[in-house]
Amino acid sequence: MTLLRNLSFIEQSSKKGQSYMKKVILVLLLAGFIQVPVVWGLSLMDAIEQSAQKIVEELPPKSRVAIIAFESPNDNLSDYIMDELTGALVGRGMEVADRRNLDYVYKELKFQMSGDVSDQTAQSIGKFLGAQLVITGQLTSQGKNYRYRTSAIHVEKATLAAIIRLDVDNNKAMKDLILVL
Repeated sequence: MTLLRNLSFIEQSSKKGQSYMKKVILVLLLAGFIQVPVVWGLSLMDAIEQSAQKIVEELPPKSRVAIIAFESPNDNLSDYIMDELTGALVGRGMEVADRRNLDYVYKELKFQMSGDVSDQTAQSIGKFLGAQLVITGQLTSQGKNYRYRTSAIHVEKATLAAIIRLDVDNNKAMKDLILVL
């Protein structure tokens, strides 16, 4: 009987001790004595994958899309993002117009690209490529993070199918991508 009372006392003390420790840790966190790294954004690859999934949800399987422009801190990073987005879309069953044909399309349609693509320009390019949806995007610095945006425009309807806005973590991997590419 004494053994059972002792075990019960130990169990109650342990619960009280855990509760007390949780309170102490919370007070230390609030007071700033303990710092926990906070990650607000996604990795760039996660942002690309999530935007591809959202785009795929907007169209029937085997639809044809064209990724016509993506602005970022440098041209090589823009190309990298468009290539990865292409792979993510193809992996989900979408048909993606070959980007190498875009230079020909721009010349044929006599569009001057200044970095920004208007909805009308995107729609015309999409029609020329036989795409149901055209995709444009941006990766812009927001201090500690980057903002990843993609817009998907229905070519025939001339309406926005999706706008995806995600925060990308400005971690070492992201900095390396910007510097290396």
